[in-house]
Amino acid sequence: MGVADDGGRGDDAVPPRGGSFFARRVGAGSTADMDRALRRSARADAFDLLGREAALGAQRYQRVLGRAHMCYEREQAKRSAELRVPNLVSDLIAPDPAASSARRTGRERMAILKRTLDGFGLDRSDTQRDFHNQMAGACAGLIFKDDLESEIDDLLVELQVERLVPQFMAITPRRWGKTYSVAMFVVAMALAVEGLEQSIFSTGRRASQKLLELIYTFICRIPGMEEMIIKHNVETIEMRGPDGDIRKISSYPSKVKISRARAPSPFVCASEETDRQTTQT
Repeated sequence: MGVADDGGRGDDAVPPRGGSFFARRVGAGSTADMDRALRRSARADAFDLLGREAALGAQRYQRVLGRAHMCYEREQAKRSAELRVPNLVSDLIAPDPAASSARRTGRERMAILKRTLDGFGLDRSDTQRDFHNQMAGACAGLIFKDDLESEIDDLLVELQVERLVPQFMAITPRRWGKTYSVAMFVVAMALAVEGLEQSIFSTGRRASQKLLELIYTFICRIPGMEEMIIKHNVETIEMRGPDGDIRKISSYPSKVKISRARAPSPFVCASEETDRQTTQT
């Protein structure tokens, strides 16, 4: 018989078998242990299934819940601002343009835009109204800024568009109201959005100057807007907004061909048809 190093037990040492006390204990408790193990396994499987379903539900409603959370935070911030005691002396002596601008919401800018478009004293055609809706959709990021994500569903219904695209192109015959539509929208955007700089590129210098003159005419039709002008030349009109910010409208002569890769965003293009029938008309 060989001797091992494990405490003096031999190589042929085996645990007791048969009717030992240990074997009787295992045989008596095996059924209860198995039932407890099955219950624990079933409980673990149920918790695992619930966890997977909760994860799928969270992924499915993550966008809706995120939008609801943004709306809640905006409402809480608005409520906190209403409860804040105003420092009238400080606001009167040194007004803060950034704070005044931050209090303006996307809905307020959109209301100013629509009110201005309806305030020129002109009866817009259905085509021009559609142009302005498409232009507003292209400029939605500038109008709503941080509020766009929470307002996008209502905005799609309001503008009667399927999706928001930061580019818009309109090709129509002559005398279709494109120039007036662009001039009206540019003036409305200059009044609605603080710190906005707009650039317009026409087919030639004469066209760009005529468009800027038309824009100035529309500016004079809005009460109080002409007094905002601080600079006016053949290419640029600069205005100082109510918040102390600078708003600029520039009209430049340019080539008709514009590279898609280099087109700014948002980008609005209105041009005429060049087929023979339209030219003769």
